[in-house]
Amino acid sequence: MKKILITDDEPMMAKLAARALKNDYETLTAGSGAEALALFETEKPDLVISDVKMPGMSGFELCTAIKEKYGKAVPFVFMTADETEEAESRGKDVGAAAFIRKPVRAEAMLVAVQSVLAGGGGPATAVPSASQKSKTDLKAEKAKLPDWLLHEPLIDIDAGLANSGDADAYLSSVDIFLAHVDENVSVLCKCLEAGDRENYTIKAHGLKSTSRVIGAMVLSATAAAMERAGEGGDDDFIRREHEAFIALYRKYQRAILDHLNEEEKEEIPEEDLADAMMALKEYAMAEDYSLVEDTLNALQGCRLPEETSAMIGDVRACLNRLDWDGIRSKLGV
Repeated sequence: MKKILITDDEPMMAKLAARALKNDYETLTAGSGAEALALFETEKPDLVISDVKMPGMSGFELCTAIKEKYGKAVPFVFMTADETEEAESRGKDVGAAAFIRKPVRAEAMLVAVQSVLAGGGGPATAVPSASQKSKTDLKAEKAKLPDWLLHEPLIDIDAGLANSGDADAYLSSVDIFLAHVDENVSVLCKCLEAGDRENYTIKAHGLKSTSRVIGAMVLSATAAAMERAGEGGDDDFIRREHEAFIALYRKYQRAILDHLNEEEKEEIPEEDLADAMMALKEYAMAEDYSLVEDTLNALQGCRLPEETSAMIGDVRACLNRLDWDGIRSKLGV
C-alpha cells in the first residue's frame, strides 16, 4: 500500500484528507513543514499533500526543501483556499503535480491522488472540488444529524454537508472545530499583540476554510475579510475588527457547546416557559431586538421540549436577519 504524507497546520483539514484516503493508502499527518520534513526522512512517502499557507515554512518551501534533498521523483499535491492564479503559478515553479481547492471533498482528493500516482496528473493540474451532492443525497445525510443542527441559525447545514462529504465526516469536523477554538483564539490574540501580521493572516486563512467545512459561513466570510486585510497590509482594519472577529468565533463555540450540553441543563417549568413565551411575543410586537435576544439566550440555557427548541432556533434565525414578520409568524402573533 502506497504511503501519503499530509501536511496542514489546521488539524481538521489534515484529518479530512486522511479520512478520504484511508481505504486506499497508508496516511501520515504533519502539522508543520518542519514536522513533515522529519517524517519524510523516516517514512519515505510516495506522495506529499500539503497546505500552501502555513506558519514557519510554507508548502512551497517544504516542496523545495524535499526536492532539493531527495530529488524530483516525489510528487507534490497542494491544497489551497487561495483562488488566485498566483498560487498555481508558483506551484508550477516548484514542480507541483496538482492543486486541490479547499474545502476539499473526499472524492476530489482521491481522484487527484490516484491520477498523480498513475502519472496522469501532469504539472500543476488544477483539481476542482467535487460536484455538490444531489438534494436526495443531502436529505439522506441530514437525517443522520441531530435535530438541533437543522435549527441552529448560525450554521448552514447544506453547505457544511456539501463541504464535509457526509454526516459522519461533518460531525467529526464539528468536534475538531470545537477542540481548537481556544488554541486558535490564543494564537490570533498573541499575533495581534506582537504585531505579527503574517501569522495572523495565516491563521485567519486557515479558519476561513475550517469554518466552511462545518457550514459556519458568516465566520468564514469574516475570516476571509481579516485575511484580505492582512495580505493588503491593513493593520488598522485588523486592529479595529479583531475583537468582533473573536466574539463571532466564540459565539459559534458557545452555540454548539450549548446544544451538546443539553442533557446537563435543567428542565424549565411549564409556568416559566409560558411566561417567557408571552414575553417573547410582547417584545416581538415591539420589535425590541435586545429583549428578544436576551429572552432567547435565557431559554436556550434551559432544557426545552423538542418542538419549542426547534421554534426558538427558527426565531433566532429570523432575528439575525431582522425579519420581524418572520419572528411574529413563528411565535403565532
